[in-house]
Formats: sequence, structure tokens, C-alpha cells
Amino acid sequence: MAKIMTRWETFSYDVLGNKHDGYEVNNTYRGEEVDLALELKGYNQGTPHGPLKPPILGGKSYLR
Repeated sequence: MAKIMTRWETFSYDVLGNKHDGYEVNNTYRGEEVDLALELKGYNQGTPHGPLKPPILGGKSYLR
């Protein structure tokens, strides 16, 4: 199968709170960028929902 190169940004979160009162994100820290080669897989071949695409892509806004 074909592969495509993608670039992802990593983040870590400083979270405050507890189980009783709830949690909230206090701060966000940008980490490094990671390049991943994703293999294209075919699902539901022969149906309108069967194009080849990476299973984890939720939309173009997630990729650079």
C-alpha cells in the first residue's frame, strides 16, 4: 500500500483539580513536531465509504 508523510505537533497540559471538584487546563506547552509515515489502507471497498485514506485523519485542519 501507499504511504503519505504527515507532520504532527505535540502538546502537554498542566491540569489543575481533582475528581470531586473537576479538572481544568491551567496551561498548554507546545512540544516538538513529529513526522510520521502513514500507510493508506482501504476499508469498505466497493462502497461509497471505501476510498483509500489514513484511518486517523479527522480533517485537513489536523495536518500541515
